[in-house]
Amino acid sequence: MSMTDGTDPDSTPGNGACCAVTEDDETQTVIEVTGNFTGNTDNAENLSGGLSFDAYPVPAREVLTVDLTQNTAQIVTSRITDIHGRVHFVQENEAVRGMQHNVISTAHFAPGIYLLTAENEEERVTRRFVKM
Repeated sequence: MSMTDGTDPDSTPGNGACCAVTEDDETQTVIEVTGNFTGNTDNAENLSGGLSFDAYPVPAREVLTVDLTQNTAQIVTSRITDIHGRVHFVQENEAVRGMQHNVISTAHFAPGIYLLTAENEEERVTRRFVKM
């Protein structure tokens, strides 16, 4: 995949992609799920426990939009760390069943690779993204 304008054409809402740009300009999806997980890791759809999210655009520049979905009303903590484990963002989301739309400012983040983790009492989902 060639990326001439710095955006990933596959990082659109609802496509389940959360990607990182590698040295050869290919994209990859990294998903870590703990807890009860049933489904296809291509789109991180969690059919049993119900916690999943889409994050876009990837790579991020000024903001990262996170569409968080869960089947039960539980408090969800969102956390962004760098690859060295330093925490750059923490937010507790309301206990809402369904989708929550969050926009996180990444303008103050240094360029690099980050991990976005969403977790509730039952599960944790982590995805990697790139900040340009």
